[in-house]
Amino acid sequence: MLDVRISDLLRQHPSMHDLPGLVACLRDRSDLLSQRPRMRWDEPTPARMLAVLPRLAKRRCQWVRRLWDWRPPRGRRLTQFRSFVDHLLAEYPVPAFLSHGLLGWDQYAAYRHLAAGGSPRGLEWPRLTRAGVRYFMTAPADLSFREAVIWTRVRERRGTTGLARALIAADRDHVVTDADCQKTRWMDDPFWLNDVLPFLVREWPIPADEVAAVVGFVQEQRFEDADVVLGPEAGGGPLQPDLSLRGRTLHSLRHLMANWRDDLAETIAERTTNEGRRWRPSGIVGYELVERDGQRQRPRRWSIRELLTERELRVEGARMKHCVVTYVEDCVEGRSTIWSMQLERRGQPRRVLTIEVDPKRRRVVQASGHCNAGPTTVQRKVLQQWAAVRSIEVGSSV
Repeated sequence: MLDVRISDLLRQHPSMHDLPGLVACLRDRSDLLSQRPRMRWDEPTPARMLAVLPRLAKRRCQWVRRLWDWRPPRGRRLTQFRSFVDHLLAEYPVPAFLSHGLLGWDQYAAYRHLAAGGSPRGLEWPRLTRAGVRYFMTAPADLSFREAVIWTRVRERRGTTGLARALIAADRDHVVTDADCQKTRWMDDPFWLNDVLPFLVREWPIPADEVAAVVGFVQEQRFEDADVVLGPEAGGGPLQPDLSLRGRTLHSLRHLMANWRDDLAETIAERTTNEGRRWRPSGIVGYELVERDGQRQRPRRWSIRELLTERELRVEGARMKHCVVTYVEDCVEGRSTIWSMQLERRGQPRRVLTIEVDPKRRRVVQASGHCNAGPTTVQRKVLQQWAAVRSIEVGSSV
């Protein structure tokens, strides 16, 4: 199977004359391109490493060493492949997490800047203080570029490694999100840096789940539209746009988090609006799936349900940051149906995918994640299971 993949790769890139040499070097000097019966969950597969090779071949003019001078170090596959990339492209030491990120080829400009001997403070992003440089350059190898920035922001403000890991976990779960789809990254926002982060540093140690609950509460109260937080009956705009953690204790914040609905009952009632236009259900049945999550065997609940009001489309678009609200007319006329896939973990439901289905052809036309991103492998699997159970066809472009 792997030999077929390699043959297909070489056939797809006949003009890349260095590509066969890259494949030959990896096969001769290591077993990186061999499929092991058992692999660590966080190790790169041969297929992922193969995908990087055309990018390396394309940048042949940037190689700083001869290909066949590479000698793989002992250790994990990820360590060896990082060493291969750094051997070809890095004239100076580069943080391990940046080489790891090249498996997705993210932040290549930052990698090239540091590999050529540039100062970390010369990066376009992130902007680093003198203290931040040390933490950025020594961030753990298992982090992505974005997560290394979160690590740096916490550590340079005297936060512990445990707090940094807890905030990284919250970011992975999209508990706290960027404004405008990463045009403004939350870990650079003065409010989070100067208000929330000092509170968490001061109150640490806090359980990681509670850290996620705190930042999630602040996110929804200060930044999310009310109809996203409370459902289709609420109005637009944040519930508490002036919320601050300055001067608060952990005890007082816990009280606020437990009683905010009662405290804001009058405000919520004043904001409640009608739901706009409605339309009839398509007749297609939704879906629910419960599965176990990883080694801890925590339940994950997947659900897919049809959206039947203009307000629900507006909430979906606000949460997912895309333009699904423009499909109101198509839904009213029966030309289209819109569905929301949600994932519930630790008792907290989260929207993960918006699905359009053509009701006449019973065909999934498109599926969009946050900021119109494509579905992940797991989300696509759940989508296909629903489609199979309900006799729905999934379009080839989905």
